[in-house]
Amino acid sequence: MKIISVKVTANSKNPRIEIISDRDEKGREFYKIYVRAQAAEGKANQELIRSFAEYFDIPKSKIEIIKGLTSKEKVLQIQI
Repeated sequence: MKIISVKVTANSKNPRIEIISDRDEKGREFYKIYVRAQAAEGKANQELIRSFAEYFDIPKSKIEIIKGLTSKEKVLQIQI
């Protein structure tokens, strides 16, 4: 199991995932993700999960947002 921190930018014209070299205050890997979806009705969260599933080549069901469901800063649990 892997725990990562993520900062989300919704409504982006250029969707992508960036690995940030710094770790968060708890030592977790830190990523920035830019998604096309707007931050409404969970659409950005759905795209975030879809994007990370593709990035790590795992099923979407293996990724869970464990903190920050309605925030730009999130913590994900990934079962690898």
